[in-house]
Order: sequence, then structure tokens, then C-alpha cells
Amino acid sequence: MKKDKTSTKKVDTVKVKSTKPKLNLEDKAYKLTREVAPLSLILASRHTNRVPLLYFDEDTGVNRPLRYARNQNSPFQDEQDDNAILEPIVFEDGFLFVPRTNQVLQKFLSYHPGNGKIFVEINKRKKLKI
Repeated sequence: MKKDKTSTKKVDTVKVKSTKPKLNLEDKAYKLTREVAPLSLILASRHTNRVPLLYFDEDTGVNRPLRYARNQNSPFQDEQDDNAILEPIVFEDGFLFVPRTNQVLQKFLSYHPGNGKIFVEINKRKKLKI
């Protein structure tokens, strides 16, 4: 019987750093841009023919429909499955507070076409200049 000779090779290991971008996990607040805010305002939370919610993707050159669903990981309708649970987005007394645990809503509001027109993000870190 022949014995197989086994050789051991030394393999160099290289540590690879993760290239995932860091998420900005912080509570955010938004306010309506009107001077006199209503008691409550329901913001459009999905794309329809009557109220188009589209985001132009610079990389692909395509308009992507937006939809806020609390059980999905993306605000883009084409990346969501068919089991989306839609939830209204309600500004009360002109303000909306979004906790850091609700990243999908924060992303949705940053892509929303009404951002800067209907509502703005309140930046707590911004220093007031007098």
C-alpha cells in the first residue's frame, strides 16, 4: 500500500475592512414650512397617478416610485415585497418626530419630493447666527 504524502501550506490571511457606510442613527424632527400649521397633516406616503412620489436615481437614470411601509427595509417600491404594511405619516401641530429606530421613514422623508417645500428637517446641531 502506498501512503499519500500530505503537505501543509502556510496561507497568509489579510484583514479586510468593511466598506459599508455608517448610518446616521439619530432622532430627527421635521416641521411644516407653513407659517400657520394645521392641527394635523397627513403626508402622501405612496406613489399614485394623482400624487406622484418619484425619486430620480442619478446612477441608473430612472425615476423610482417611493412608498413608506413600516415592515420594509427600503423606501423604494421596486425593492419591497408584496406584504407591505402601509402607515400614514402624520404631522401633529406642524411637527413630526422620527426615532432613530425608524430608519426607513427617515430615508423616505429625505427622498420625498415635498422635502424643502412642504416640510423641512430641524437640525439641532445647527448653530444660530445672530
